[in-house]
Amino acid sequence: QTYTATITAGVTDVAGNPLATTVFAFVTVPPDFTRPEVVAVSPIRNAIGVPLNSQIKVTFSEEMHGASINANTFIVSGGVAASSITFDAATKTATFTPTLPLAAGTAYTVTIKGGAGGVDDLAQNTLLNDVQYSFITNHAPSPAALISPANGATGLPTTVTMTWAKATDDDGDVLEYHIEVCNNQFFIGCDHQAVPLTASAPKLNGAYFAGLGGLGMAVIGLVSFGGIKGRKRFLMLMIVVLLMSGAVISACSSSDDDETIVQTSAAEVSFTASGLNPGSLYFWRIETHDPNGGAGFSETRSFRTQ
Repeated sequence: QTYTATITAGVTDVAGNPLATTVFAFVTVPPDFTRPEVVAVSPIRNAIGVPLNSQIKVTFSEEMHGASINANTFIVSGGVAASSITFDAATKTATFTPTLPLAAGTAYTVTIKGGAGGVDDLAQNTLLNDVQYSFITNHAPSPAALISPANGATGLPTTVTMTWAKATDDDGDVLEYHIEVCNNQFFIGCDHQAVPLTASAPKLNGAYFAGLGGLGMAVIGLVSFGGIKGRKRFLMLMIVVLLMSGAVISACSSSDDDETIVQTSAAEVSFTASGLNPGSLYFWRIETHDPNGGAGFSETRSFRTQ
């Protein structure tokens, strides 16, 4: 309803000077008693394999009082702390950004507090009840099991083939391997490098590069289908031969050499480094990555060339 207010010249200041007549109007609206609701969440309810660096988002049915959305009303289980909790009025979405990546393979529950002291809208209507939902984060891949050479092997030639068993992943993610070959057990100075998709490539700036080239080389893809067994595993491995993947290689060798990666069986992968320094001690390990932030290191082994 529209109302008009008039202030007449009968209003004066302390010296008796009258106010000029002033007229203004305003419109009233019905009071807002509608409680807000949660209409969408991310990650979605009961999601599995959630990336470890995910933000947690909750979308409401209306614009909220941003100050009411805080660490006391937007809670993630496991004591997860937030570097920030924000509210975007345009999208009606609250975003919880964890201070650290979430733990791998962990079930989390998100709670949005309702009722007294809970989140509220601009008319101070609170969420009726607490809203909770859960999700499970991405599992880290298993460490790759090193096969050969044996730990502490000596008298090896300056061309060495290193073999490891494929890792597995509970989420069935496609895995990527990073192989490190270095002359110190801490792998200092052995920077990871991007992998060109070629059959082999020379060392560059102290780091090895290796990759896979051509569809015909796809069978050497570094892919794991954890949890897939029997006939399903066989069928999936047949699909793998149509895919390509590579490995990131690093080393501290000073010689100019070529390296190649080959798949020796359906369950094993080998990396051959040539042109190693004679009479030198080397350390090597495999780091396995999935696309959702999971990673696992193998044991570290050593060998000495003759």
